[in-house]
Amino acid sequence: MRSAQFLGVLLLLFVLQGALARATPLRLDVAALATAYLALERAVLPGAALAFAAGYLADVFGGTERGLMASSMVLAFFTVRVLVMRFRSSAPGFVTVAAVLMTLASAVFSLLVESLLGVGPPRGGELLRAVPPTLLVAVAGGFPCYKLFARLDRRFTEPESEWVFRS
Repeated sequence: MRSAQFLGVLLLLFVLQGALARATPLRLDVAALATAYLALERAVLPGAALAFAAGYLADVFGGTERGLMASSMVLAFFTVRVLVMRFRSSAPGFVTVAAVLMTLASAVFSLLVESLLGVGPPRGGELLRAVPPTLLVAVAGGFPCYKLFARLDRRFTEPESEWVFRS
């Protein structure tokens, strides 16, 4: 049930991302920040499935070819998951580094998938110009986004029943 709430909050964040895109030159990459949380806190298969869903929502809200960001988010999820697997930390610095790595990985994998498969017109120059402001937002918003999703997980996790028999 936590996944439904996660996707609901993700939808709201995509609406916020769209509103901020018109008001400020900074670019919020909600999918990368959400996928960074998933790489840090969720199990591999449910995390990869939610990373795919976050990428697909990024495709829908961003107007890109369907599957470009979805595949990029899954590849970035596995890459960052391997890098942070050894370190289980929720310290602000570590979460910020993971958010920045996820943002870079999603941009790199997006360019790779786009160049290998040839989906849509090439947008490498546009993406490279967007990377510095996106990284600034990842540095500033990585930990607050992580805390938002962590609080959401704690709120909607079903408590264990005291009537469960354990052997």
